[in-house]
Amino acid sequence: MSININSLRTSMRFSGLASGLDTEQMVKDLMKAEKYKVDKLKQDKQIVEWRKEQYREMISSLQAFKRDFFDRANPKNLMLTPNAYRTFVVKSSASDIVTATANSDASAGQIVIDRVDRLADSARVTSSAAAPGVDTALGAGSVLSITVNGKKTEIAVTQGMTYRQVMEAVNGSSAGVRMAYNSFTQRYSVATNGTGLNQTLFLEGSLFAGLGLTTPAAVTGQDAIFVIAGTSHSRSGNIFTVDGITYSLNKLSTVPVTIAVAQDVETAYQNIKGFINKYNDLMEKINGKTREKRYPDFRPLTDEQRESLKDKEVDQWEVKAKSGLLNGDTLLQRMALEMRKALTDAGSGSGVTLSSIGITTVGYYERGKLHIDEVKLKAALTTNSEQVMNLFSKSSSVAYSPDMTSAERSRRYSSSGLAVRLADIVEDNIRTTRDKNDNKGFLLQRAGITGDTTESQNFMDDQIKRINERIDRATNVLQRREDRYWRQFTVLETAMSRLNSQSAWLTQQFSAQG
Repeated sequence: MSININSLRTSMRFSGLASGLDTEQMVKDLMKAEKYKVDKLKQDKQIVEWRKEQYREMISSLQAFKRDFFDRANPKNLMLTPNAYRTFVVKSSASDIVTATANSDASAGQIVIDRVDRLADSARVTSSAAAPGVDTALGAGSVLSITVNGKKTEIAVTQGMTYRQVMEAVNGSSAGVRMAYNSFTQRYSVATNGTGLNQTLFLEGSLFAGLGLTTPAAVTGQDAIFVIAGTSHSRSGNIFTVDGITYSLNKLSTVPVTIAVAQDVETAYQNIKGFINKYNDLMEKINGKTREKRYPDFRPLTDEQRESLKDKEVDQWEVKAKSGLLNGDTLLQRMALEMRKALTDAGSGSGVTLSSIGITTVGYYERGKLHIDEVKLKAALTTNSEQVMNLFSKSSSVAYSPDMTSAERSRRYSSSGLAVRLADIVEDNIRTTRDKNDNKGFLLQRAGITGDTTESQNFMDDQIKRINERIDRATNVLQRREDRYWRQFTVLETAMSRLNSQSAWLTQQFSAQG
């Protein structure tokens, strides 16, 4: 039997047909060392991907911490303003007449409003007689002229528009008025958005005239008038703030209303406690990752290893393979050190310290975990609420910027409250805005985050790209080497086939002569 070597090289691989050797197994054994190089690169890639995932989990935790306590869109738990520390509860003896709230500028005590003589109102014009309904179409076009506080706005309306469409045009304009229709009285009204004597309104145009909405001169709004301790006071609106207390006048009354303001220590305590607890959780997570035990012998499983194990065994292996990937990570360790230092360094001249208000650490082994003495903290909030407020929330005259000089950073740090310092550190690490060098937050530059440009443009994804290139090159080398081994064995098989053919021919010749 003869074998065409060209067909062997291009289309088929024969395994030991002539030689009797297990060629396929021999090639596999020869390729093990080469395949190990590719598998190792794939393992390296998996380790980087796992590290990136763990970084992103850390970024998500920092983002949640920022949302909870440093986001001005979430004022309830915002720890950067005095309102989180100096809190008050306000009670009204007649909330249907007057209600009130208090901010950090208020003081405990009570105010008695003797009576409410008048509520603030808009400058308003109402139809002098019944007018067509809102679905009635205009018989002709017109130009509406609306003058509010001396500023004139003209609105063109066309024939066929309904009065409903006219109202939509008026209300959607920049005139600053509200046009409405009362179905019971069949009358239209136009009123300024603002209230008070400083509001003026003047309407012109044939359409307004036809609806009985024009007047000889501009009309004005009215101020609210109320009496405290026998003295009459006025305000342009029904909601106004005086000495940190925001009042809301709801209706006229001759009945005295007492507004009692009392310090709310419990709310302030819970605000600080929630903040400290979440800080402890965050620090525990960071310290846990940077000190997690590493198992260097447990590398990511290769495809062959994975196939040889049960699912439970694979999971158990990967738990150890993923452990300690951020052990000793300098970026996270630096951030944790900065956060601990921000709380332990002297405050910005508030007159109190964390320890003096009952917030302390136990020992170095807890790596910065804070403990709260409830009695001591509540006592500090009762007697020194302003100092506690400044300790945490005092703002610096130096605004935060990623491009601050070292001197500016030092001044901002030394003149800021503890919560402000923490907010700056978090921002430095997860900031999505770029600095003058086109860099975002440190952790985003390292691992990126979903939904941001850093999702694919970060240091670790660059690492993965480089490893992928090495895998491609190594795989090509692997394929070429395997093809070479097969060609060599094919030559052997061809030679053995020819030898077998010659041997068979000679045997046949000898048999014939015998």
